[in-house]
Amino acid sequence: MLRVTTISRQPEIEKIERPSQENFSKRLANVCERYSEIMRIEYPGKLFSLTEKEFMKEYFSDIILRPASTIHSIAKDIEYTDYLCQKFEVDKNKLLDKLKRLSYAQTVSLIEHIEEYWDSVNRGG
Repeated sequence: MLRVTTISRQPEIEKIERPSQENFSKRLANVCERYSEIMRIEYPGKLFSLTEKEFMKEYFSDIILRPASTIHSIAKDIEYTDYLCQKFEVDKNKLLDKLKRLSYAQTVSLIEHIEEYWDSVNRGG
């Protein structure tokens, strides 16, 4: 009989020192600046018609969007929106195809733009 033995080694974890408040603030500012730039560059607005954009604004107007790890599944939600698709005269299959082809960054950017739109509406702007 052949016996197989596996040895599992836990990786060594280095002690990570907490950055100073000044370094943390600078780091956070850099991350936010990069995120803003990604949202600007990756915005897929040109891929969608005006009616598709209006449809998505309406659809996402009262939905609390999910954590970042599940954002990529927004196309699945739209599969069940026959009424709104008819209201906005949107071809659901074409819209779903476009949404499914988006990269993760493009999907996040699209959602960010929709949320910014509703934030400005709610502020009266």
